[in-house]
Amino acid sequence: MSSGPRAVVAGPDLLSSLPRIDESFAALDERYLTDRSAYLGHLAGTVEEVPGYPGLMISIMADDRVAGVDKLGMMKAPLDSTYPGSTPFAAASYAAKEVDEAGYLEKQRVGPNTWNEVGKLATNYEIAVQQEVGMPMVDIYSPVPAALFSAQEHDQIVAGDTSPWGRIFAAVAAYTQEKLHGKSAATQLRDVYLFEPGMGHEAVGAADYTHDHEVPYQVRGLITPNLIANVRNALALLARYSVRAQTGDQSRRSVPEHYARIPEPLMRRELDKRGAELAMRRRQLRAMLPLLRPGAMVHSEWLRNAMERVVDQGTAFVVPLSENANIARNTVEVLPHGHPNFWLLPVVAVKDQYADLSTNENYSLGAVEFVEGVLFADDLERNHSRQKAPA
Repeated sequence: MSSGPRAVVAGPDLLSSLPRIDESFAALDERYLTDRSAYLGHLAGTVEEVPGYPGLMISIMADDRVAGVDKLGMMKAPLDSTYPGSTPFAAASYAAKEVDEAGYLEKQRVGPNTWNEVGKLATNYEIAVQQEVGMPMVDIYSPVPAALFSAQEHDQIVAGDTSPWGRIFAAVAAYTQEKLHGKSAATQLRDVYLFEPGMGHEAVGAADYTHDHEVPYQVRGLITPNLIANVRNALALLARYSVRAQTGDQSRRSVPEHYARIPEPLMRRELDKRGAELAMRRRQLRAMLPLLRPGAMVHSEWLRNAMERVVDQGTAFVVPLSENANIARNTVEVLPHGHPNFWLLPVVAVKDQYADLSTNENYSLGAVEFVEGVLFADDLERNHSRQKAPA
C-alpha cells in the first residue's frame, strides 16, 4: 500500500497479470463522477431481500456485458458491513462537499460507511468486466438473521463448524439464477467464486458444504483476504479487530517512483473523507460479541480440516495476507501450504506505511485480490483440463 490515501502500487508483476488495470479504475471513476446521485441510486437499487428468507439482504449486479456467462461471484460482507443507510441524494450531496463543508451531524445522518459494501461490490464487478473475467455478482450483507439457522446449525457454528452457511449461500445462488435467467434456462451459473474479507469463515464453510450436499454449482475459487484463524483468545480477537491492531514496524520497502499508483475509487475517497459514522463501531461490537462464547469458531480445528478438504476437492484457495495484520498472524500456521491449489498472496506496504487489517476496507485492493483469485482458479482449471485431455 502507498502513502497518502491508500493506493495499490501497480508494478510490472501486477501489470503483467492485469493489463491496464489503472485504466480500468479510471473508467470506474468516470462513471461515478458523471452523475454521483444516479450512480449511487443504481447501487442502492440493487438491494433486495431474498424471498423466503426474512432479513437476508443482498445486492445482485449484472448487465449485458456478462450475458450468457455461466459463472457467479459471491461476496459475503464482513461482520459489520450492511447495506446503504441513507438516500442516494443525501449520500451524493455529502460526497460532493469539501472536507470542511461536510459537517459532523451530516456524517452521522448519511452513514457513509453503510455505502462501503455496495461500493466494493460495484468495484469488484466493474474491474472484473474490464479485465475480461466479468461475471454476475451477488453480495450477502451483514448481519444475516440468526433466525435463518436451525438450533442444530447454530450449535454447529458456535462450536466452529461453519458449513451451515453453505445452505444460505446456496439459497442466494439459486435466487440469483432464477432472477437473472430462470430456473431451467440454458444459462446455468455452474462455477462460483467466493470472496470474503476478514473472518472468512462463512465462505470456507460454504465451500466445504458443496462437497457433502447436492448443489447445482461447484466452488471454483475461494478468496479470503486476511482470513482470521487459529486465534486462541477471543477477548484479544475482539480488541484487536476493533482497533485494527498492527504487528511489526513500518515498511522500509521502496518502489520506483514511475510505478503507477491506483488510488481508492473516487466514491470511497469522497464518502470517507471525514471517516466513518459512530454507528459503525456499534455494529462492529455487536457483530463480534457472539465470538466470545466458549468454543467459538476463531480457534476451530474444524476450520483447519475444512481448508484442507476444500483444496483436496479441487477448489482454488487464495489467502491474501497483510504483513502487519496482528490479528491474522496465527493464520499462517494452519493454512494448506504446499498444496498446488493454494496461494498465499502477500500484501505488503511501501516505505513508512503499514499493511494491516484495514486493507480489508480498500475497494481497489479488494478488486485486485478478487480478479487475481479468479485468474488463479481459471489457470488451475485449464491446467487440469489439459492433463485430462486425451493425447
